[in-house]
This record gives sequence, structure tokens and C-alpha cells, in this order.
Amino acid sequence: AGSMIGREEERVAIEAFLKSTVGAKKSGALYISGKPGTGKSSTVRDVLAKRKKQGWKAVYLNGMSLSDGAKDVYFEILKGIDSKAVLDKEDPETAVMERSVHPAKSQCHAGMTLVLIDEMDALLQRASGGQGVLEKLFSWAARPGSRLVLIGIANALDLTHRFLPVLHARGCAPQLLPFLPYQDSAMRQ
Repeated sequence: AGSMIGREEERVAIEAFLKSTVGAKKSGALYISGKPGTGKSSTVRDVLAKRKKQGWKAVYLNGMSLSDGAKDVYFEILKGIDSKAVLDKEDPETAVMERSVHPAKSQCHAGMTLVLIDEMDALLQRASGGQGVLEKLFSWAARPGSRLVLIGIANALDLTHRFLPVLHARGCAPQLLPFLPYQDSAMRQ
């Protein structure tokens, strides 16, 4: 996949976030917002595809395709980081927390858990506990010693202010990266 034209600044910001989190083995969260068609998902996938070649692993989720909404989030993350745990029928929420937030000393050699949730706002549109799940994931990514790095992508520019006010109150709000509409100069390239 080629680079998105007109999204160089956003690409640099995403790469800097990944370097300061996954690259430095530190947890963190990034919330990317913008109108549909502004290149959010494509830009992130392109950056992550280049990192994958360096051995980085990521769990990709789409809020629109999770059939049971928020209930599926932990299961899908667990499936992406430890499929054996799914086969062992471990509780997905507990298992994700144990592997990504409070890793046992025996797991300290394991890498970071990078989770990308596209269409994150779709999780809030269902009566499936989406707000609680997102609050928990963002707060886990803000904990010292956590290995969770979370990237959320949504169309709502103010999702974290409208739906996740508790994150701001707890001081664990994500870094924000708005994808503004394309300017005429970018459209001519």
C-alpha cells in the first residue's frame, strides 16, 4: 500500500506515538478522529504494515464487525495475543488484563500488546456495555507498567469528551490526533 497523499503530518505523528510507546516498551493510547474518507484507517494500517515487517504484532478490531459489540472486544484481543487461552476457555477480560496490564514475571520477556480498534464509536451505539469496555481499555493503557498500547479510530471528533469523561477525570485520556478534511492543495497532488 502506498502512502496517503496529504497525510504526511498525521503519519509522522502516528510513527512518533508508536516509537514512544511500543518502541520504548511503554503503554499509551492514541485516539484518531475525523470525518469518513479522510484516510484515518488507511494511514494507520500503512504505518503498522511497515512496522510488522520489523516484527511488531498488532491486534486489529473493527467496532462495526463485532457481532456482540463490546462483549467480543476482550475475546478478539485475547484471540490475537494468545489463541491458546481462547482454547483453554479462560475468561477473556481477565486473561487480557493478566497478559497486557499485570504481566506475571514469567511473561516479562513478552512484547507489547498493540490493539487497533477501528470504528470505535460503533461500540458505543449498542447497548452492550461499550462505554465501560472502552473506559477500561483506555485506563489500562495509562497504567504504569502496563504493556497495552491502544489506538482507537472513529468518526466522532469529540468521542473522548462526550462518552468517556471519566478518562479525563482520572488523567488517563488518550493522546488526540484529528484528521482534518483535505485541503485543496492536497487534492491537487
